[in-house]
Amino acid sequence: MDFVFLSNATMQVFYFFVWSTALVLIVTGCIRLTPNLQYWSTLWKATLLLCLLPLVPWPQLELSASEFPIAYQYLPELPELWVGGEESLHSAMNDTELSAVHTAMLHLAGLTTLSVMIVSLLKALSFFYTLFRFNRSIANYEVLDSNSTTLAFLTKQQRAFLKSHHISIRKSGDLVSPFATGLVRPSIVLPASFFILPEAQQRLLIEHEMTHIKRRDLVWLMLSQLCKSLFWFAPAIHLIKSKMDLSIEVECDRHVLGNFPDMTKEYGSALINVIRHTQHSINPQAVFFINQQFSDLKSRIKFIQKPTLEHGKSYMNKMTLIALAIFFSATSWALNTNVQDIMTVEDFIKLHKHSTRFIEDHKESFDSSATWVNPVKTSSVSSGFKARQKIRGYQPHLGIDLKAKIGDPIVAASDGVVIIADSDSLHQNHGNVVVIDHGQGTLSMYSHMDQFNVKKGDLVKAGQLLGKVGNTGQATGPHLHFEIIAENRHINPATLIEFND
Repeated sequence: MDFVFLSNATMQVFYFFVWSTALVLIVTGCIRLTPNLQYWSTLWKATLLLCLLPLVPWPQLELSASEFPIAYQYLPELPELWVGGEESLHSAMNDTELSAVHTAMLHLAGLTTLSVMIVSLLKALSFFYTLFRFNRSIANYEVLDSNSTTLAFLTKQQRAFLKSHHISIRKSGDLVSPFATGLVRPSIVLPASFFILPEAQQRLLIEHEMTHIKRRDLVWLMLSQLCKSLFWFAPAIHLIKSKMDLSIEVECDRHVLGNFPDMTKEYGSALINVIRHTQHSINPQAVFFINQQFSDLKSRIKFIQKPTLEHGKSYMNKMTLIALAIFFSATSWALNTNVQDIMTVEDFIKLHKHSTRFIEDHKESFDSSATWVNPVKTSSVSSGFKARQKIRGYQPHLGIDLKAKIGDPIVAASDGVVIIADSDSLHQNHGNVVVIDHGQGTLSMYSHMDQFNVKKGDLVKAGQLLGKVGNTGQATGPHLHFEIIAENRHINPATLIEFND
């Protein structure tokens, strides 16, 4: 099986891995300068979102254009004609073929990427299945009446909050810590051990869980857990999740102590009791919402003894985050839109030299006076040469668009040698593309094709079938984008060919 087609996915996974690692290193460096930043959950939330930027299909979101012009400025200048030599094109084409080692490496990279994607899919399915089982188990827990004597420790404000937000209190027989759950219908789950604690500690712990619901922390816990499942191969995502979980808990601790400022010692005792009455082997179905580890609980006990953590001025923090978000978003956009998927310079030069030499050596096979023909006889021009339209950002159109139906035949506009017949050598937005060298420094290009009837190295005659009209690449509908390049300049195809209006 050919796995080379996954090369683009391999590069995207690689970019994501490097990008996320670089972001975490930058954030870690900032934390070394300002250690208290690690307890600021907004920093880790922003970092998680920024890590996902390389996965955003910027070109598809940015433009709905029917095509991008070939980035010929990235290609080498076309060499002058080679007049001498008896070497045939067939042997010359072998010079440009991928070596066996290179091909094997591409296959290995593609197979590895496919394996990573399959594991990610399985982990994502496991995530949703576990979440489904978790929600079913929560539904079986006993629901407690907020007005019952069991919950007599609740304050008037807490009762009002539970009622206004339709939050249910449920009792679990598992040896877990109290936790909040539910994105649509929130619940607070309390283990049986919770009810043997002093009322003051019960009040503080349930205030902590209500704070999670107020702050919508459950959304971030769910998102970070899903990202951890999908991107299991990225250590940066695992680190971000663990740091985010801890910072969320620390901020909730601070919020609770802000409402109960004289109960710091009591709150510390409550956390110790949570550790004492909780099993170290937490039910895996609860991993979505029981995010504190035992080492984190111990750290939190130390944190609440310290003075209020200062992260700097609030408005400065927000401005810094906005600036960083804009910078990294622009960088990600640039990487995704400006990287050109083109053949190597060496490959292009070698291929073009051999094709022009072949044309010169076989002049008798070419009719230099042949009239250029319409590549799609059933078509009509939908966008002319040098047309400036909003769809292309008002940049001049470097070719013409021939509107046709999918499957309509595309023929060679003139005699020449096929030097490109794939979807990888030029920008990916061209889709399936054929480029023909007609000699004398003249090339023609056919983009968005549905299928090929020729391959690289084929000698073609004017009117010979190249393939079928399609809608591949970045196209708003079935059409052929057709260009003619002569001596490194785009020329108007209508000067050589009579098209249908």
